[in-house]
Amino acid sequence: MSIGKLIKVLRDGRGWSQGDLAVHLCNVSGRPTLTREEVSRWEAGKRSPGRFWLRFMAELFSVPLEALQAAKAGHPSALAEAARQGIMEAMGEVVSMDDWRRLADDYGRDFMALSARRVEPRLAGGLLLLRGKLSDDRPCLWEAAARLSIVMGMATASLDGPAASARWYRTAVAAADRSGRTSLREWTRGQGALALVYEGAEPEPVISVAVDGLALSESPSLGRLCALLALAHGYGKLGEPGLALDALRGADEMFPAVETDEQASVFSMPRWGYSLTKTLVHARLGDVERSQAEQDTADLYRPAHLSRYAAHTGVHRALSVVKSGDVNTGLDLARETLADLPEDHRSTVLQGFVSEVKAAARAT
Repeated sequence: MSIGKLIKVLRDGRGWSQGDLAVHLCNVSGRPTLTREEVSRWEAGKRSPGRFWLRFMAELFSVPLEALQAAKAGHPSALAEAARQGIMEAMGEVVSMDDWRRLADDYGRDFMALSARRVEPRLAGGLLLLRGKLSDDRPCLWEAAARLSIVMGMATASLDGPAASARWYRTAVAAADRSGRTSLREWTRGQGALALVYEGAEPEPVISVAVDGLALSESPSLGRLCALLALAHGYGKLGEPGLALDALRGADEMFPAVETDEQASVFSMPRWGYSLTKTLVHARLGDVERSQAEQDTADLYRPAHLSRYAAHTGVHRALSVVKSGDVNTGLDLARETLADLPEDHRSTVLQGFVSEVKAAARAT
């Protein structure tokens, strides 16, 4: 729903004409300059209200300003969540961490199953809503901000690449630090580092973030596992196979303790996802046999509906085939894998892998 349509819905709900709304806004703002004609232009989509009028509209209709801003920005999904939370608060209920965790979990699953182009606008709306709550400074809200910022970073990377996603990962780390939760601080650093190096970022700063995460505790956790995998990727890209394999051995020792049953979420590490991540490390190190063994494991355990990740396995396989010396077969496999995907699933990250396959072919 656009901001113009939303204004009409809110106005009709009060039984007001466009002229009535203009009068009420003039009265509550103390500025007698708004006309019925301007309200008409808003509703027709010919013009859009600025922050000044949005602020008083939020007051007049008892709607969160962030929800109106989300609708104006083309991210209307925050409105429904704002309405639900408003009902709860009207009943004296505090919106709990469980509510925000469920919201984050929903987006974590959506990212795995849907294209980034479908997830990003809705997620942006949710983050706009959350932004309006952070003045409460509750740890649970900062946790939600950290988790949602990671998902937004991954969606942004799929659309715009690692330079854009890095800003969201830094935001996630800062929000996790504000929450005070050690496990969350580990996870935002580990997951952010792993995502960045997987997305094609330069390895040195990513390794630094992963090392920071590993220094926070020594207990097995999903965050530490992600940090070790990020180190393996980073050292592999730097041409340090010994350090890369040391990191992988540490990850292999930890994985049984942190493996998750959830098969399709940003916030999980199932067996297929773990093997998928390792396929690329081994392919980049030139260990074709190990890479292809992990590819087979990823294909075996991956849920059938996650076709985008079947494509990731396919381009990893193409890279390992090229590195084995069969350049033409590897290039054909990479091209066919990308061509078989719907257009909206051909992410920047996946196309980056195809470019890496082509670069390996030129170097062979």
